[in-house]
Amino acid sequence: AIADGMGGQAAGEVASSEVISTLVQLDDDVPGSDILTSLATAVQQANDQLRVMVEEDPQLEGMGTTLTALLWTGQRLGLVHVGDSRAYLLRDGVLTQITQDHTWVQRLV
Repeated sequence: AIADGMGGQAAGEVASSEVISTLVQLDDDVPGSDILTSLATAVQQANDQLRVMVEEDPQLEGMGTTLTALLWTGQRLGLVHVGDSRAYLLRDGVLTQITQDHTWVQRLV
């Protein structure tokens, strides 16, 4: 998983660390059919926790993070992506971007 915090140096680091901490709790033996559900639930839990942290400490207002994470069970994989940290696929020596940036500029394209 890659998480790149934003919203001030300290606040961005808090946000990215919190998201990664939530994701590392995912069990790597999640059944293949539950991979995307598990990832989506973890991202929602991390987002909820970030909101609570901002409510408790207004100095964290505006913090956030990008996230690109992959969960692989050995037979299947799931990918979750928020923001502009990208995921790529390397196949036969060709590198292909497989995520689309979630940015204002990208929305205009």
